[in-house]
Amino acid sequence: MMNTLTRFLARARNTSDIVVAVLVLVAVSMMVIPLPTWAVDGLITLNIAFSVLILLSSLYATSPLQFSALPSAILIATLFDWRLP
Repeated sequence: MMNTLTRFLARARNTSDIVVAVLVLVAVSMMVIPLPTWAVDGLITLNIAFSVLILLSSLYATSPLQFSALPSAILIATLFDWRLP
């Protein structure tokens, strides 16, 4: 089980661009396809957790270069946030 997880994470690390592209496509498709209320509640919870994670990461960084992914993180969080209301 652990070897399978390790291999999957190593493969995902090598194809991180594809993972981000798939996540963006999922977010765009969620804007078109209606979701059940339990799924929307779960996504709101994940959005709040992701926002807290971004906040804590930005507070922990001592120099701007330590959190250079901030614009991308805000863009992805905003894309997922459009679907939730």
